[in-house]
Amino acid sequence: MLVIPMSLNPEFQKAMRGYRVEEVDEFVNQISAAYEQVRRELLVVKDENARLTKQLEYFQAIESSLNKALVAAQQKAEEIVNNAQDEVNGSLIDSRERLTNINTEIAQILAGAAEKSRQIEEEAHQKAEEILLQVQQQAGVQADRYAQTMQRVVETRQSLIRTLGEFVQQLDSMDSGELVAVAASADSGLSESSEEQSVVGEQSATDEAAATGSDNSR
Repeated sequence: MLVIPMSLNPEFQKAMRGYRVEEVDEFVNQISAAYEQVRRELLVVKDENARLTKQLEYFQAIESSLNKALVAAQQKAEEIVNNAQDEVNGSLIDSRERLTNINTEIAQILAGAAEKSRQIEEEAHQKAEEILLQVQQQAGVQADRYAQTMQRVVETRQSLIRTLGEFVQQLDSMDSGELVAVAASADSGLSESSEEQSVVGEQSATDEAAATGSDNSR
């Protein structure tokens, strides 16, 4: 390392046939002034170097902070992306599970509705058969009653015809006095017969109403 003295004021010994003192002094003064100028410039350069060094350290610290912040931001971004992806995957899984549950519930509801419809249809069919059977039974009862009534009507008619024939034969064998007595007796008998028929008719109506009520209760 070159060391430059702080001052250039050497003293030269005088000798014969040497340099001129004035020229040497002037040269030394020029060198001293140049040295001083270089020293000052060197001090300025050192100060500037120190300032730039501090700025460089400051910018390096900023760069380091930025790099750390960038790395942290990248890590945070990756974490956010991973969390979002996990959340999306979880949401998809939940959605699929919910959809599966909904489809299962719909299938159960449809199966229940089909079973209920089948039960209602079977109950309606059974009820219709029961009603048809009741109608057929009632129709059979009514037909039997009608047949019995017609049979009684026929029997009554035949009985009346026989009675009338016998009565006519009796009339043919009677004289006028007996005819008068029979006519009077016939009028009285007709009155009593009318009352008896009325009572019998009311009793028949009562019995029929009771029978109809019994059929309806069955």
